[in-house]
Amino acid sequence: MKPLILFSGPEGSGKTTLALSLKQRLEDSGCRVKVVRIRGTHTLAYLLVMFLKKVFKLHGKELHYYKVWIPRHLEKFWLLIEFISVIPLIFLYYYLYRICYVVISERSLVDLIVWVLGGLKSKKAIVKSFVFRIMLIFALKYKPIYITANINDLIKRKPLEKDLILNLFPYYELLNKTLALKYINTSNNTVSECLTFLLGSKL
Repeated sequence: MKPLILFSGPEGSGKTTLALSLKQRLEDSGCRVKVVRIRGTHTLAYLLVMFLKKVFKLHGKELHYYKVWIPRHLEKFWLLIEFISVIPLIFLYYYLYRICYVVISERSLVDLIVWVLGGLKSKKAIVKSFVFRIMLIFALKYKPIYITANINDLIKRKPLEKDLILNLFPYYELLNKTLALKYINTSNNTVSECLTFLLGSKL
């Protein structure tokens, strides 16, 4: 199978820029490349959340772009839905696509975990749950390179996402340390320097 290159990181860190720049560099060397992303907005989860919003009027700000509120007694169930939603994408992106393409995953399972932690309220119960532990095992199997930047730079690059950045950044930092990820700080490195690091790493 062709190589799989995984990124993870907060809004404004430069994941998209690096993914597209790396794609161009690899294509120039003769590779066929696909850029994909894994995040909280997956098919099953999205359809269900639209149903909840319309039928049960669970409007809120807790689940970020979904703009929906999940009752505490349903949060573990929602965690399961998010995980089930991502499994087909893992199979498609990380296995089937790699038969023909080098795959660059601009967002990965770590982003999904951060998305969940930032949006659900019962965090202690969530992190102790069986499904969350399985998600961490998957995240260890598919360890990304953590693309980050200084918090002020993140906000400067994505001012409209300031609240989201401030909410999720601590969880990214925690998972970076917990999973011992390789990382790139784009505040301190140019795109060219980042590409040199990526191409020199054991991706």
